[in-house]
Amino acid sequence: MIKSVFKFFTNTEQFPIKSFSYYLPAPPKRKSGYQEKEFDRIIDHLREKNYELIDTKIHSHNCDDHGGIWIFCRLRPLTRIASNQEINIDYQELAGSQAENIKMDPDIIHES
Repeated sequence: MIKSVFKFFTNTEQFPIKSFSYYLPAPPKRKSGYQEKEFDRIIDHLREKNYELIDTKIHSHNCDDHGGIWIFCRLRPLTRIASNQEINIDYQELAGSQAENIKMDPDIIHES
């Protein structure tokens, strides 16, 4: 966080805010909570690519047979390279390009 604050105050060039959206399907019913590691890894990846997460909004989606949430993020590029690059994230690529590296819940249908 200190690094982010330092960059904010020392960066004289400001870049346009970008947005990133992500749909997270609802998990099966459980007796206890769980940590959403896939989304955590995506946020870590965005930080590694020199984006600062400045805001999130969440919108739930519910139908008879399925549901989930849309997560909308506002990102501040911290460099010109980050400002010029398109945000296109493939989670399987982040997880090592091999489906066996990604622990998936068998009760959830995963698109590939």
